Amino acid sequence: FTFLGAWNAFLLLTYLGAGAATFLWLRELDVSRTAALAGGLVFALAPYRAAQLSAGHMLAPVSLLLPLALWALERRLTVVAALALASIPVRIFELSETASPAEHAQGWAAALVLIFFVLLLNVIARGIYARTRRRGRGAR
Repeated sequence: FTFLGAWNAFLLLTYLGAGAATFLWLRELDVSRTAALAGGLVFALAPYRAAQLSAGHMLAPVSLLLPLALWALERRLTVVAALALASIPVRIFELSETASPAEHAQGWAAALVLIFFVLLLNVIARGIYARTRRRGRGAR
């Protein structure tokens, strides 16, 4: 395998991984197989991801960690979800260290926005969990 061949395989696998992770997450939400497949294809082939991948940006491959984390949260695999969510800003920080000053600033901004959304997701998930626990106690 040459470097170019490995890079091409990596790019193709990111499409497959993003689609598969989204499919698994949607199936976990009891979405029909057809709808989950469509959702996985839409996410994997989203114009943002395709443009990022074709330009050589590493943020597109990192985006497959989000549906992976959501799937893990639904399966209550908290360690997997935490690792996937924590690795997103870490990877962005790592990428921004080798970039130009403008890309460095964008990397920091993107990482901070992602951290905000991870915290927001955590608050929403805790609220849903608390609400379902209250309902469960009231039914007994």
